[in-house]
Amino acid sequence: MDKIVSGWQSLGWPLPTVAEETRPDYVVLTLQLGMKTRQENPTRKPRKQDLRKEQILEFCVEPQSLSDILQHLGLKDRENLMEVYINPMIGAGVLEMTEPDNPTSRNQMYVTVKVEQEFQK
Repeated sequence: MDKIVSGWQSLGWPLPTVAEETRPDYVVLTLQLGMKTRQENPTRKPRKQDLRKEQILEFCVEPQSLSDILQHLGLKDRENLMEVYINPMIGAGVLEMTEPDNPTSRNQMYVTVKVEQEFQK
């Protein structure tokens, strides 16, 4: 158990949780994946995905179309861009659609949410 915990800590992952059950007798060890943060491991380099998200936010200060974003990032796969970047960023409230009532509009553009707007909500 100690080796697992120390190995997990050295990688910057959250500490495992242990739950003991009495009926039947067993122990559950929960190891969370994908929860690394820069604060937990400040020596790691920013991932390409994190850098692209920052690029999208900087680029979308003015409304931009999906094809403009793809071209700016040098990517080709629209579905991947939506799934990996755009939709999660919209869900996090850092990016918004210019036509939220019609998400599949051919005129749809994406814009970075300004800090002032967040405080007004």
